[in-house]
Amino acid sequence: MKAEKKHFKLNVPADLMEKLKEIAEREARSVTSQINLMLRRQVEAEEATAQK
Repeated sequence: MKAEKKHFKLNVPADLMEKLKEIAEREARSVTSQINLMLRRQVEAEEATAQK
């Protein structure tokens, strides 16, 4: 079963978007998938820190 998705608009500075595109291309992902992965990793790191 797929997780429910929520849509929202995200304004990103042009230089940051270019860097995200480069990373996503290098990792063979879409920019959306790359951002989701980066966000998930950050949230997991925050949760791990909070549990200490």
